[in-house]
Amino acid sequence: MTQNITKPITWILLADGKHARILCHETIGKALEIRASFNHEALPTRQLGSDRPGRVFESTGAMHHSMDNTDWHQEEEENFIHHVAVTINDHALQQHFDRLILIAPPHTLGVLRKQLNAHSTAKIIGEVPRNLLHADSRSLKEHLDKIMVV
Repeated sequence: MTQNITKPITWILLADGKHARILCHETIGKALEIRASFNHEALPTRQLGSDRPGRVFESTGAMHHSMDNTDWHQEEEENFIHHVAVTINDHALQQHFDRLILIAPPHTLGVLRKQLNAHSTAKIIGEVPRNLLHADSRSLKEHLDKIMVV
């Protein structure tokens, strides 16, 4: 009797606020495959919103207060990460992967964690709080070896 053994499929998300790649690991010793790439072209601030916050003038004096300190570039990065998270969430629901590793700078990881649903977060087996998006395969493997056998 032959037993059908399935190997876990691991997705590795490498991201920063402007770019992301999803790599797939299915077999030990086999190269990681790119499943998806995301790129976000940052717009100049003048196209995102006002460069200067609004002002409030107090009638009793010459006091001026800033009303809003929106970081438009950060907001765009968070929208980009939301788009990436929606993709991960959709694939988690469809059971396209069994395990998930997140590799991103700390701020991006925090934004990403908030956007992932319960199906995705249940699959997370590790996180690396660094920007390794452009790391060579040897450097990436060294970080992954701490989490799983590559």
